[in-house]
Amino acid sequence: LFQIPGGWLGDRWGPRRVLTFAVIWWSIFTALTAVAPTLPLASLIGIMGSLMVVRFLIGIGEAAALPNFNRAVANWHPPNERGLGIGITIGGIGVGSALTPPITAWIMVNYGWQMAFYVAGGLGIGIALLWYWYATDHPRQHAHVNNAEAELIEGQEFLPSPPAPLEGRSGKAWGMVHDVFTEFETREGRPPASQAKGNGTGGKKVIPTFSTPIRTGRKSEPASIHKSKTTTVPWKAILTTPTVWWLTLSYTCLGYVAYVYMSWFYLYLV
Repeated sequence: LFQIPGGWLGDRWGPRRVLTFAVIWWSIFTALTAVAPTLPLASLIGIMGSLMVVRFLIGIGEAAALPNFNRAVANWHPPNERGLGIGITIGGIGVGSALTPPITAWIMVNYGWQMAFYVAGGLGIGIALLWYWYATDHPRQHAHVNNAEAELIEGQEFLPSPPAPLEGRSGKAWGMVHDVFTEFETREGRPPASQAKGNGTGGKKVIPTFSTPIRTGRKSEPASIHKSKTTTVPWKAILTTPTVWWLTLSYTCLGYVAYVYMSWFYLYLV
């Protein structure tokens, strides 16, 4: 639910500031989990209610992470490398989730369960401050990125042109669908984005593609597009794309393992 406003804030203020604030936010409430039973809130809604509120506030901060991870990757990687960047990001979440439980258990056994929350909160704040000190929203803002590197990233940033009602306002957001439709266009015999002519939209160089579902009748598009203001969703191309099925299978396995791990694994530790 809160990923939507979190992503909006990232588009408005940049992932550097939003991620810094989000990580510090959830780190503070992670540390407060240790003292949730003694917070003034507990006298009003009980210990369990106080704990639920604190954990809910942690989730608000965490919700802003994924959309701003994606925004940072999109700003720092050309389209042909964004999959790798996002894959490393999501993979890091999994690696962290695998390594943290034994470390947390060791801290709990030797220093108490409350110390585990203090350590997690302090580590998060430290990482957030390091991120704010070293990271930037765009490559050209970074002191260690030269012009050649920035041009390499920006020179490959081809985005599909948005529908006319959105031009000038949503160039960045509309670009997120580019990679998804490029393969479908090729499979359906449509000219890929790289063969189209560019124009200026939203302050960025863009490449119009024929996957845009709503058009206003530009002369550079095929005549067949103008027969209807909308085109059908390429369900056949979507359902016959191996990547879609691999993603479905991977998330099915992830959901099963996560459910078993979170619901039953603790029984084996008793």
